[in-house]
Amino acid sequence: MEEPQLKCHRFHHDRRHNHHDKPRERDAAKTAELYASTNPFMPMFLTFRKELDEHHDRRERVIKASRDITGLSKKMIFSLQRFVLLQSQHLNLLADSF
Repeated sequence: MEEPQLKCHRFHHDRRHNHHDKPRERDAAKTAELYASTNPFMPMFLTFRKELDEHHDRRERVIKASRDITGLSKKMIFSLQRFVLLQSQHLNLLADSF
């Protein structure tokens, strides 16, 4: 008797059902456009969305710069520590040779 295969829908969703999502997305986009054209508040919310997107982009650039600075700082500290260690070893070798 064969064991039934367990299928986890969560992991296979993208491969099996991706072709079904596109028509739904298009329908949703058309519905949103229709609603946006008749909704008097939509221009105001589009402005808010634009401002939030700009804020998010600035924030992401700051976070990336911060991570870059942190990474470079760690590399510099490691290099300085290594230099000091090598310098002290070199001085010890010179002192031992005299």
